[in-house]
Parts: sequence; C-alpha cells; structure tokens
Amino acid sequence: MSNIVVELPSQAIETTFHNSSHSLTEQRSSGRRFWAHTQDGWKLALYHKSPENSGSRMGPILLVHGLGANRYNMDAPVHEINLAEYLRARGHDVWIAELRGAGRSHYTGKFWKKRKTYNFNDIVFQDVPALIKKVQAETGAQRVHWIGHSLGGMLAYASMINGRSDLFGAVVTVGSPGISANQHPFLDFIFPLRAILKLQKWAPYRPASLVGKLFPRITKRIACPALANHSLMNHQDVSALVSVALSPVSTRLVQQFANWYTMSKDQAGSGHQGDYWKNLDTIDRPVLFVAGAADKLVPIENVAEVYNKINTEDKKLLVCSEANGFAGDYGHIDLLLARSARYEIYPEIASWIETHPS
Repeated sequence: MSNIVVELPSQAIETTFHNSSHSLTEQRSSGRRFWAHTQDGWKLALYHKSPENSGSRMGPILLVHGLGANRYNMDAPVHEINLAEYLRARGHDVWIAELRGAGRSHYTGKFWKKRKTYNFNDIVFQDVPALIKKVQAETGAQRVHWIGHSLGGMLAYASMINGRSDLFGAVVTVGSPGISANQHPFLDFIFPLRAILKLQKWAPYRPASLVGKLFPRITKRIACPALANHSLMNHQDVSALVSVALSPVSTRLVQQFANWYTMSKDQAGSGHQGDYWKNLDTIDRPVLFVAGAADKLVPIENVAEVYNKINTEDKKLLVCSEANGFAGDYGHIDLLLARSARYEIYPEIASWIETHPS
C-alpha cells in the first residue's frame, strides 16, 4: 500500500459548467441515440453528447454504468450530478452506454427469448467490443477512453485481461472491485439471501423504484447507508434518480458474482473464455482508481489489490475520504451522484483523461 498515490481534490472548472437555480427539474437532453449490435442478438443503446467545441482532440470517452443501473448513472436528470454533461462542457466527446437489459437496450433474437438472461461473460465478450467498435466507427478513433462505475469498471479489467487492451485509451474505474478480495461484513450479512435468486430469472427493481419516488427521505435513510454516505446525498436527487435510474438484473449474473464471492483468491474468477481475476498483471493501460473510504460494497482493500497487481506504472489510487481533504468519507454511488462529487471527484476524472489523450 506504500505506493498508493492519494492527492487532494483539485478545483473544478466552473466557467462552462455553471450552476442553475432550476437545475433540479431541468431535464438534460440524452443526446443523439445510436445502436450497437452484438453477435448474440442484443441491440445496445448508445447516447452521444457532442462537445461544446467543434471537436475533441483528446479522443472519445465511453461512460459505462453499474449493476442494476442505466445511462442515468452517468447522465443523471439532475444537473449538479451529471458527469456526462460535466465532461461535455469541458470539451470532451462523450458517449453513454446502456448494457444489455438496461434502459433502451433489448434483445432482438427469437421472440420466445425476448427476456434472455445473461452473465458477466456475455457482457465482456459481446457488449464491450460492440460498444467500443461503434464509437470507433462513428469517430474514427483508434482507442476509446473508458469511465466505468462499479460493474462498468470491472468490465474494463476483464476485457483488458482477455487481450483487448488495444481498444482502450485511458481508463477510470469508480468503486470497481476485482472480486477475489471482496470480503466485507455487509456482504457477509446479505450473502445468504442469494438463494432467493434461484426462484426467478430477473431481480425485481420496480418496487424499489416506486418506494424511492414516493418516500425519498426514508429511502435516503434506509437504502443509502448500504450504497452511499447518506449525509452526502440530497434526498430530492435520490427521488429523481430512483424513478429513472434502476434497471432489471439477470439473476444469472448475480449468481455468478455470488459464486465468485465464495471462492478463494486462488480459485476466483474462472470464466469459460478467460480467467478474469488471476491475470490482473496483464493490464498495461493507464488507470485511475477512484475508491470511497466508506464503501460498504467495495472496500478500499479490494480496489487496492487491483491497483497493486496491474502491470503499469501509470496508475493512481484516489481514496475519497475526509482525511484526504474531501467533503466526507464517500460510499459507493455517491462517488458519482453526490453534489460534492462535482467539485472534488469529477475534476480528477476529467484531468486523468486530459493528461492521457488517445
């Protein structure tokens, strides 16, 4: 852990990303929608936000959401917590992905498989290359910068491990584990509930969305402690997010995570097309790791394990904690969706991309 770089947050550039007194209700345009087609029959939604300038010489950025989320994880309906808009205003060419099963993405194969389930392997070997190649085709870029939250960052690790580093420019992962060391008391508590997943193919999300919309203050107090530092979250933002930002999750994917969780470090992560977590040392792209000091889902130790194992000197682990000069000890989703993140985390993410042009 001695080689971990922890820097104080830089000042945000506010000249082009101004505050608005009506920003809570302001609905930002999702941008122009494109479609990326996978070889196994999924049609993935991909949204483009052009930079304010005529073009970006820094290369396109692909934003990828986490588990159970969709594009609003990165392109929130609230101006103050919209990473995509922040980056666009700084002159970046921004693309926002929706993985299979999320948002507008849908299966286009046989009609009796319209709700086709999937696992992590499917997303790594189907969604990731399809999304990147679509951005490459539209922009002419050789490499695409990748910013992934939670699952979105894990997909970058797995893709690079399996020989696709050539697709990636600079990489930013936000609260993204490597599975093998992801041992935490909170996860130990909820792990026995995995048996419920065997009863259905899809983890339900609509009840949580409805409760969050009707009772945002209660949701903030009950749900946020597991997912975020609730003192950093605005209850009105929570209400705006849960009404649009949740998506169903294939229980095959959740069961796969559960299986990894039970394995030892030496056994974790064997997939049918690659060994995800044993070969972290093959990652050679520049990576910024953003971790929350109070993250109950992804403890710092797990992010640090990935940081220490990847085979590049061009890396940084940014621990977002009060002790390191941040507004508080960040959790999991508040790393992107707390209003303070706009001032102290978004600039760090943008700076990493800007100092590593593709």
